[in-house]
Amino acid sequence: MQIATDSRRDQRGQTNDTAPAQAAAPIDFYERDRQRLDPPFSSGESVRLQGRMQIGENGDVTVDPVYPGGLSPSIRTQFVIGNVNDKPELQELVGTSATVVLTVGEPKQSLFGHNYGATLSEKPQLHTIKDGTPATLDPQRGQYVGIAGQILEVNQVGEEDRARAQIKIRQENGSIITLNSHNPEIKFDGGVLENVSRKPVQVGDQVRAVAYVMPDSSLSIHYDAFLVEPSELRQQEYDARRTVIEGELKHLGNKISQENWSAARGMAATLALSETTRAEQLMLLAQVQSIPEAERPLINERLLEDRYAAEQLQENFGVNPMGFTKTEFIDFSKDLAAHRYGDIPALSETQTYRMFVDAGLSEAERQSVYTHVIAALKPVVAGANAANVVVSERLALDDSIRGLGGINTPESANQLVDTLIDEIGKRHLDPGGPLPPGVPRLESIVSTLTEAIDMRAVNNPNDRILQGRQGELVACFQLLQRFGVEPRAQQDLNNTINTLRNARGQEWAFNQLRFPKIGNS
Repeated sequence: MQIATDSRRDQRGQTNDTAPAQAAAPIDFYERDRQRLDPPFSSGESVRLQGRMQIGENGDVTVDPVYPGGLSPSIRTQFVIGNVNDKPELQELVGTSATVVLTVGEPKQSLFGHNYGATLSEKPQLHTIKDGTPATLDPQRGQYVGIAGQILEVNQVGEEDRARAQIKIRQENGSIITLNSHNPEIKFDGGVLENVSRKPVQVGDQVRAVAYVMPDSSLSIHYDAFLVEPSELRQQEYDARRTVIEGELKHLGNKISQENWSAARGMAATLALSETTRAEQLMLLAQVQSIPEAERPLINERLLEDRYAAEQLQENFGVNPMGFTKTEFIDFSKDLAAHRYGDIPALSETQTYRMFVDAGLSEAERQSVYTHVIAALKPVVAGANAANVVVSERLALDDSIRGLGGINTPESANQLVDTLIDEIGKRHLDPGGPLPPGVPRLESIVSTLTEAIDMRAVNNPNDRILQGRQGELVACFQLLQRFGVEPRAQQDLNNTINTLRNARGQEWAFNQLRFPKIGNS
């Protein structure tokens, strides 16, 4: 007896047949892309596309889809096919253009677009140029192709404000081709040496790169290159650097054995911001951990992975925060708010607060700094003329308020609610009349406070402090509604109240709550 099956297709063109079936043909990426689905793929689907292979900072090898003709996919999609540390054979694909068939895996976290794990289902069909003559290029106009060879020349052409790069490469078959770039330099996104990312190519380097064949058959490089083999000069400089680092690590070990903690912290901080290899970083971390905790610098694996904040602070203030003990770092952060380091360059102050979690400060230690900064900066920002509000001061105040929202101590919850009541009542929503000319209405501080309170409520819906102060939060919410300001703050407070109410499993009769005295209400 034949069993009837329902073979209706879903929006991705898949069938839900219950009977065994042969594996479906790979989905055409570009056809799927035109459907503008979000998300575009499901785990287990097979997809065919033309893509360029590149490598990220952490060694992940990705396939980025490219449209023949230079167009971009409607939704950014990227496939991670493995890590070169686990699969060294993938390194041969980096810097190439190919038609690939992938089996889509689970989605990965991404700041924008879609990022999937994936496996290669077939051997990639590489798109390469065998010869540099226009006749060979004609059939490939509008395509992305892989280039591999040794750099013979690196030039800048054009006017200074419109300078672009041009390099000549000798391919393995001896043919010489020219690559043009709209940028003044062609840089690497990775290679066989560590710390090569974002450095420019130079004569003698063996590289792979993906180029676009222009309508006139010229080659334009739109992406970074991959270092296959360094030039003799680059290798010499790299080896010399390894010798220097080895000596500095030994010197650091001597200072530690002598218990010269101040000198050890200074040397370790310098090494932390140096171009070190992964192996050298592990040696540095091991030595830092041998220093007593009270004397230990902030250096840890997280901070070594992301050194931007420390580099910015060193550039602006001449101090390397990697060499601070925890106590020194806390004092430094407070001193910035008090302007003891002079004028604060925009954004610099906030870098300290973004280091807090990575630096291993406890919640109590972070709360101490946040409280100090709020007390120091809130009156400064509130009393400033609109034209003279310092961007870094305002950002530091906002960062500190949000920081309190991420701390789970009772004191932080009470401080947020008290500050919100104070801000609504004494200044921003005063119904008695307008503020003096030139003084800004700083309602966005209220928005930052409500955002922080809502974040705390979401992370701790059974928070006893916020539960106990629900009446005050409702009063703040209704005052915002009454004066018709801060819709974002209203939404955040409404979310907070609903979160707390649902955690208690009961409805609240808002009109029966006893409101606190706020401002002229």
